[in-house]
Amino acid sequence: MDSDSIRAVSQSNSIAFHPCTYLVLSISVVGIYLYLVYVMESSVSIHQKKDRATRIAMQFNEEQRKRRAQNRPRLDSIIEDEAESISPRSSVV
Repeated sequence: MDSDSIRAVSQSNSIAFHPCTYLVLSISVVGIYLYLVYVMESSVSIHQKKDRATRIAMQFNEEQRKRRAQNRPRLDSIIEDEAESISPRSSVV
């Protein structure tokens, strides 16, 4: 093969696009890449937000349990309160 036939083969296989076509293709590739990055980031942040919300809810429930355990009314104080509320009425009769 001589150099003329090599040039003819190489020229026939290459397709020349308009410069705007290269620009549009480049912008499209960058746009697809940015979209995929956005989708991946948003899916990760959703999981992180759910995990954080779950932790906050569990902490809140634990604090509520502790408060209820500390402020639990004793049975004898409930009976005394009931007795006090009943005794003034019975003395009026």
